[in-house]
Amino acid sequence: MFKKIVYGFLLILLALSVYLYISVKQPYGIIALGFVVAGLLSLALLKIKWLKVGLVVVFSSGGLFVLSAGYYFMLETNFKREKFNIETAVHFEKNSFEEALAKSKEENKYIFVDFYTGWCPPCLHMVQYIFTDDQVGDAMNEAFVNLKYDAEKGEGVELAKRYNVRGYPTCLVLDSEGNVVENVGRDRVPKKEDLIAVAKKYKRY
Repeated sequence: MFKKIVYGFLLILLALSVYLYISVKQPYGIIALGFVVAGLLSLALLKIKWLKVGLVVVFSSGGLFVLSAGYYFMLETNFKREKFNIETAVHFEKNSFEEALAKSKEENKYIFVDFYTGWCPPCLHMVQYIFTDDQVGDAMNEAFVNLKYDAEKGEGVELAKRYNVRGYPTCLVLDSEGNVVENVGRDRVPKKEDLIAVAKKYKRY
């Protein structure tokens, strides 16, 4: 009876780990899966009772701890994502990436793409204090078709892979074919002056 209860508990942890792995683009889910699978194997294969019990307790506790941290991270990130949904001076397109490429060709403009994540403080700073600046907005709206993507949601996931985005924020200038022309700021967060300068650089008269 006790063994069935432990199996049931571990299977619940397994299901929660799989869901977390699918939902959060962070290592919490895969680490939790490792703990839970190790616990299941210990329960099924070990013959020495005290060793079996000890390892099952260790692995299940480890899995539960990582799951708790992962789900807290997920909830906190979802809450923070709402803070990105504010009106900015920079006009960010709501269309798909392919539609943005078409608009870029039609209007003879380069594309500016901001890749961010909900858990990234510098990304939120850019949205709240740089993209809301009227001077930045005027310069970028005139020069670019502007896009922003959460790199862990929707179309942003595949686009971040396509452009090998590793850190946040990552701001790219693309041509009308979707080729990278410049990584703005590269290893540092772009400032107001950087964005105005890059807009002037790529503005087509």
